[in-house]
Amino acid sequence: FLFFLARLSIFILYNDLYKDFSFSDILLSFIRGLRFDGAIFFTFSAVFFAFLLFPVKNKLYHKIVLWLMFPLYLFFIFFLSSDVLYFGYVNSHLTNEPFLLGQDTTFIFDMAKVYILPLIIAIIFIVILSFLWNKFVNIDMEFEKSYKHYGIVFVLWVGVIFLIIRGTVSDKPLSTIDAYVSGNSD
Repeated sequence: FLFFLARLSIFILYNDLYKDFSFSDILLSFIRGLRFDGAIFFTFSAVFFAFLLFPVKNKLYHKIVLWLMFPLYLFFIFFLSSDVLYFGYVNSHLTNEPFLLGQDTTFIFDMAKVYILPLIIAIIFIVILSFLWNKFVNIDMEFEKSYKHYGIVFVLWVGVIFLIIRGTVSDKPLSTIDAYVSGNSD
């Protein structure tokens, strides 16, 4: 969902870049983007889902795993928010640029000053998300009585997550080149 919001934000904020594309091209790019969203999301969070699917019938265990997932979501929010702003400068997504900045904290703080309103909005969003996450984590959970059920669900979910991460059932996994349609790099 976060990746979709970032993509939608880029489309809305920088819609002049997409004026030459048809509605079906734009719709197709959003649909194709879901494959990449799933692959990225589950590459980083699959281990947490695996721990949640283990047959541990302990509410505290599940709460701990869910709270350990939360910083990952915060990282995604920060990275995707930065990507939306960065896209406005170079019409390209962030890749390894944050790691290349090194000790250039002046540049980072200068950008933060320029984008103080989006930064404040992101902080408010994180506070709201923290509150909602706490509500979600504290939902009273019901546990299946059968360990056989856990085993079946675990195997099925691992298979589904594996397919989502690969992005395809073919012998070649999803890669960046798959994002381009008809040789169009826009």
